[in-house]
Amino acid sequence: MREEVGCTVTELLWLGAINTDSGMSGGRDVIHLARIDAATLPVDPPGSGAEEGIDRIRIVTPDEFRDMILKGEITDAYSLSAYAFALARGLLPG
Repeated sequence: MREEVGCTVTELLWLGAINTDSGMSGGRDVIHLARIDAATLPVDPPGSGAEEGIDRIRIVTPDEFRDMILKGEITDAYSLSAYAFALARGLLPG
């Protein structure tokens, strides 16, 4: 996390694993929830964040995140999977 967004992780929780394709191959990734020290979160991501496709940092509430999903603003499989796992594990308000 420090490399991509420039903050300190205070807790890392395993959420689950997803198949990264149709299941025809062994492509599987694990999904984690990282709790961070908000005081270490920079206004702009460090240079390596841009290389990973991170162009800005935006803090949102769980309700705002859900609304962003419903509006089609968040569509990537990793974010949707992480949200579903966190919700199913009772780590977010439902």
